[in-house]
Amino acid sequence: MYQFFADDRVYYSEAQSEGAEGTLEMALFPDTFKTDVLGFIRDADGGLAEKLNPTTKPFALIFECDGDANKARHVYFNCKAGKISDEYKTAEGKKTVKTQVLPITVMGDSNGYIKVRYNQDEAGYDKVLTAVPTITPAPVVP
Repeated sequence: MYQFFADDRVYYSEAQSEGAEGTLEMALFPDTFKTDVLGFIRDADGGLAEKLNPTTKPFALIFECDGDANKARHVYFNCKAGKISDEYKTAEGKKTVKTQVLPITVMGDSNGYIKVRYNQDEAGYDKVLTAVPTITPAPVVP
């Protein structure tokens, strides 16, 4: 919330949304994501190399939450990713699952939309997994 004070009171107030930030946690990020988005490269011997200060590419994060009764599908537009955090540890008796965590900043599309959600009964529901949707506001019905 942006507030401007004058004469000892709130003179102007405006809601602000500057995108979103969060983390994406996975067992293992695919190599194609690392090369296509995070700027990793394949070396001549087949290794996957991570570069210092790489040029990353924006992406859309599209997902459906398992267990959601509505099976809603979500899209976050124009995401930028930070560095994947890996954690390594010596085995101490029983096995422990290790995951990778990726910080993400959602900057929104060119019209300022940061997220869209589709329910099963909506026209865009089936299309969202094949192409990133373009938001077109529905006509206002008087």
